[in-house]
Amino acid sequence: MSRKEDLARIKAANPVEAVIGERIELKKEGSRYRGKCPFHDDGTPSLVVNPEKGLWNCFGCPKTNGKTGGDVIDFVMRFERVPFPEAASRLATRAGISLPSRQNG
Repeated sequence: MSRKEDLARIKAANPVEAVIGERIELKKEGSRYRGKCPFHDDGTPSLVVNPEKGLWNCFGCPKTNGKTGGDVIDFVMRFERVPFPEAASRLATRAGISLPSRQNG
């Protein structure tokens, strides 16, 4: 299986609203969810989660590298302060997905 396929499996097995909802309180608003952003002092809920697209966005955060949201892996990276491979690995473990080891050489 390719790396791209592995990442698609990880994302599919870890719904963005479930993963974020384990870390902050989310309230359903129509087809989306809203909650107080954990990345800045958020007086009113400005973090929006779109389960259909598998994305989250904060409308109150200062833009970081041109964006204020992303997918489930982006959220775990930012929330847990870990690099991409570690965030993907943690989500794979959460979902019970065994990934092949990738070694160069």
